[in-house]
Amino acid sequence: MLQKKTIFVLVALALSLTVFVTGCLFWVTQLSRPVSGQGVSFSDPVREVSSKGEEDLAQPMSSALEEAQQVEPASQAQEAAISQPEPELPEVVATPETPVVVQEENTVTETFTEEQLNHETSANNTGTAIQPPASSAPTSSEAAQPSQPSSTPSQTVTQPETGTSQRSALDEAIQMPEYTPSGIMLYVTRKGTQYYADAVTVLSGITQAEIVGGVAGAPDSRYAEAYKAQAVAAHSYVAYYNNQGTAPTVYLQVPNAQTVRYVEQVASQMVYSGGSPIMAVYSASAGGHTVGSQYVWGGTVSYLTGVESKYDEDNSTVSVTSAQLRQTLLAKNSSLDLSGDPSTWLTVVSTGDDGVIHRLKIGGGGGSVTVYGNTFRESWFSSIRSPKFTFSYDAASDTFTFSARGYGHCVGMS
Repeated sequence: MLQKKTIFVLVALALSLTVFVTGCLFWVTQLSRPVSGQGVSFSDPVREVSSKGEEDLAQPMSSALEEAQQVEPASQAQEAAISQPEPELPEVVATPETPVVVQEENTVTETFTEEQLNHETSANNTGTAIQPPASSAPTSSEAAQPSQPSSTPSQTVTQPETGTSQRSALDEAIQMPEYTPSGIMLYVTRKGTQYYADAVTVLSGITQAEIVGGVAGAPDSRYAEAYKAQAVAAHSYVAYYNNQGTAPTVYLQVPNAQTVRYVEQVASQMVYSGGSPIMAVYSASAGGHTVGSQYVWGGTVSYLTGVESKYDEDNSTVSVTSAQLRQTLLAKNSSLDLSGDPSTWLTVVSTGDDGVIHRLKIGGGGGSVTVYGNTFRESWFSSIRSPKFTFSYDAASDTFTFSARGYGHCVGMS
């Protein structure tokens, strides 16, 4: 009986061993075959199988990848053409037929810093003759001499920039925030250096300096239209001088990002007369009434006439002794006769709009000159804030007192 059990156990062990060996052989055979639907054999991972199940033993996968990567790289010009759509010149909203007009109700009262108010635009701009940018050769449209005045608005100067990644020297000089270029390029002179920059940069810096105030100070949203009016006037002013072949001297400050947003809305707009941008001068305050250009610089300009500006009274007074005034005047012109009674040293020859001193005689019969009142306050005695001044001499205190209304030349936009 024991022998039968031993034989049975041995037979069972033999059968189990046979089944185990057969199973192992089966799995080894399966692993050596391609996996259905995957296209790659585990036994040869660099071989590719076609979608029809036909194995391609000739070409490794690495070769296929290399071939796929062997695409000729695009040139920088091609990449730029792909990444940047063809820029379009901005639509010019203002035209000679539909000029931009700054309405009276947009006039606001502002507080200005001393640094701001010491700067103003004038018809006798001391900017530099336009020099084409040294960084690029002029195109055929730029080949004409820049000193030749253009009969068309100054919005045909160059191609628009494609983005703020190519920042100009002026962008860096005034720490210009990010902006959308207008494509209109302007020449200006700042601190004796000439710059060639996008209109948005130029106008943002001017608007910040002339009306917003402060370095990167935030504009007041209540005066949004006034800021835009300033930008339009500044654009017209700069374009006027650019068309004469001059890069006008302008005063710029670091613009606030919101100032830039306002400027972007009107960067293509200017005021025109006779088809050309106007000399849109401006000053801080007209003292209640602007002054015709003929009373400040001489020569009548149809659009620079005296009009009411009732929201901008700005009165100031300065006093000096006769000795101080005599020293100041003789430093300017040593041939003046200031030997007589101090009350005779200054004589008003003629006046203009709203009491502005048109002509002023300096000195007595032994040596005198006659100048514009604005020239006197700009070049002879700069402590006077506007050409709308009066003066008196008090013998008891030996003192001259000058009282002025407004701040600046008082011509054009206040």
